[in-house]
Amino acid sequence: MIFKTKNKKASIDSAFVWIIAFLVIVFILIITNVFVFSLFVVKGGSKTNVVFEENNNNLILNKKFLSFLNTKISVNNKEEKIIDSIRNSLDPYFEIKNENGKNLVDKYSLNAITEDYVLKDKMMIDGFDENDWDNFVKANLEFQESEKVKKIIEELNKLCNVDRWDRYFLETPLGIITKDGLKAKQIFNEEDSFYYTEPIIHKTNYRGENIEIKFRMYRECI
Repeated sequence: MIFKTKNKKASIDSAFVWIIAFLVIVFILIITNVFVFSLFVVKGGSKTNVVFEENNNNLILNKKFLSFLNTKISVNNKEEKIIDSIRNSLDPYFEIKNENGKNLVDKYSLNAITEDYVLKDKMMIDGFDENDWDNFVKANLEFQESEKVKKIIEELNKLCNVDRWDRYFLETPLGIITKDGLKAKQIFNEEDSFYYTEPIIHKTNYRGENIEIKFRMYRECI
């Protein structure tokens, strides 16, 4: 009986030690978290704001870009969001079909729109004709010179007032929009990446096609 009592007492003592150790560990973790949290807290009056310094610029730019895409512009007395305006501008390319009824986008993907320097020969081989090519060129020119592009540039200019033609690059399936208008080819020099924000990529889908809209801006704009 005495042996069992000692065993029982030892077990109680051991459990008590573990409880104390656990509480000490929890206390240390709480103190550590409070200390780390306090490093990111900026007090102003009666309010306390948490500042995530490393990601602050990215958060601001993401918010601005999302707001830009959802901004409504008026084109030909019709109001629509910029994101919808870009997607709807792809419609003419879906209507260009070869002799087998396959449209241009299904045949070559949206990448073909900015690769017209090699596209014509491909189209002639794959059952499209000169009329289809003319419609392709017409669709390109109509968007490039459209009121849509002008209105989109107006909204982009509000994001940055630094006087540079290359202060931003908005890459769409239809080409890259800069302050000077729509450019059909890739014109961003990767060697200049240091002077620009990391690209923000917006992914969407239109008529079964996955679309990426990429945006980067001159760092001095932020």
